[in-house]
Amino acid sequence: MNALSRTLTAAVVLSLAACGSSEQVRSGADAKAAPKADSQPMAGMGDTNSSPSAAMIAQVELHLKTLDGKTGDQLKALLPEHRQLTANLIASLSDEMRKMNMPADAAWTTVVDSLRQDLVRFPEMSPAELTTAMAAHRGRVTRLIAMHRSMIAKMGM
Repeated sequence: MNALSRTLTAAVVLSLAACGSSEQVRSGADAKAAPKADSQPMAGMGDTNSSPSAAMIAQVELHLKTLDGKTGDQLKALLPEHRQLTANLIASLSDEMRKMNMPADAAWTTVVDSLRQDLVRFPEMSPAELTTAMAAHRGRVTRLIAMHRSMIAKMGM
């Protein structure tokens, strides 16, 4: 993917994250209740579930469970919410890493780029294609969360 394509993909994802419907805003209320990265002390936070983005991660993990067993048409219907949650997760985890001066390595960047590509391609997919693609996408989302937890744990948080 060339630089222009990456820039356009990032712009689309960020636009989607900023432009949720009122229903998405209401359903995302729990995410908004998540503590802000700059509103809590970083030192001595305890286990990896107490990072500033822990509430966002929990919301995404719960959402992923709700996708289990859904038909392609049901996944299509849930796609706007899923795209919003995934874009918010990427933004939240990336912001938290920046604030804690944690550099993104090649593996992190690759997973984030792949997730952003998924979010751009999903609306154009048929229900059957979406069902197939969702399994790999879900794996990338859970890998990103696991990578973040590992980095937080290494920082002693």
